[in-house]
Amino acid sequence: MSLQITQSRLTLSRRGESHHSHAHPNSVVSGILYINLAKNDGINFYRNEDMVWYELLRSADTYYNAYKYFIKTAIGDILLFPSNVRHSVQEVEEDISRTSLSFNTFFFGEL
Repeated sequence: MSLQITQSRLTLSRRGESHHSHAHPNSVVSGILYINLAKNDGINFYRNEDMVWYELLRSADTYYNAYKYFIKTAIGDILLFPSNVRHSVQEVEEDISRTSLSFNTFFFGEL
């Protein structure tokens, strides 16, 4: 059994464009290759609110307790993450063409 890429897409975003919060159904691992970015570009990941039945008070947001977590990326980075994790991309605020190649995977072979 192995993971194989089932879908891929090249995304070009210009000033004022963003990508809404979403997840990737029918995929196991998703990934992004960053081809061109603004200086402080990256991706937002969101905690699965459907699985939270209580909320603790906290003195500061950390990687482990934040509702949303921003990961700064650089040209040439490849980011892999579980496909069911909601994520979004912030609005492009510079005169650049943010370019990324993203993909989804699924199992191939006998489970």
